[in-house]
Amino acid sequence: LVSPEPPPKGFLVMGSKFRYSGRTQAQTRQASALIDRPAPHFERSTSKRYLLSRSLDG
Repeated sequence: LVSPEPPPKGFLVMGSKFRYSGRTQAQTRQASALIDRPAPHFERSTSKRYLLSRSLDG
């Protein structure tokens, strides 16, 4: 019998050369904090789904 060839050494290493080049979450938060914009205006109200489920409870 002939012994099988050993697999190449670097075969099992996946994604080792990947380097993230975008901004981290902390950097994104810091950048968005520097943007001066007014808060959006909206009215809070009870959803129809909530009212419907409450009426079924009895």
